[in-house]
Amino acid sequence: MRPGHLAKEADRLLADAVLTEALAAMRRETLERLASCDPYQGQEIAQIQAEVTAIDGLLTRLRRFILATK
Repeated sequence: MRPGHLAKEADRLLADAVLTEALAAMRRETLERLASCDPYQGQEIAQIQAEVTAIDGLLTRLRRFILATK
């Protein structure tokens, strides 16, 4: 895909209130799970951290698509 098209679609997605609220809620809930999990359960902690990283990574990638055309 062309950078301009990616930027346009990324901008549209980031402007979508339902999507951004859903991602924010997912991130919040995942961080709450992380805060309340057993600190001795390393595998569970790593899995929850991976979920937060994936959510953050999606948002970062969308922003990078936009910045690439500036």
